[in-house]
Amino acid sequence: SGNYAPAFLVQKQVKARGYDEVLCLDAVTGEGIEEAGASNFFAVYPNNTIVTPSLESQTILPGVTRDSIIQLASNECGCTVREGRLTLDDLKGASEAFCCGTGASITPVGSVNVVNADGSDDLDAAVKFGDGDT
Repeated sequence: SGNYAPAFLVQKQVKARGYDEVLCLDAVTGEGIEEAGASNFFAVYPNNTIVTPSLESQTILPGVTRDSIIQLASNECGCTVREGRLTLDDLKGASEAFCCGTGASITPVGSVNVVNADGSDDLDAAVKFGDGDT
């Protein structure tokens, strides 16, 4: 929840570059994914495990939709759900990713692109899910 106000300018810049959303990284290391703009972020792995950033940092909105997904995935779908640290590098092993929130519902992520501080794209860090067009 603390990420929303500072993200407005970044969100505008991201959309100007042709991207749909911004991933907010932790303020301490700049490596851990916290949220996607104003929504929660999940990564799905081929072993039926879903990972979402932990609420322990107290910088992530708990979210009713987030909690519903965690409960349904583990209790109804037989998935293992882990709340914990999730980095951009961790996404390379994921088969898909999605964001959720009251306004976003459940939105699939087609790709995650990384932009360096100098504005250049970090092609080695980019991750594509499925056809990358979602």
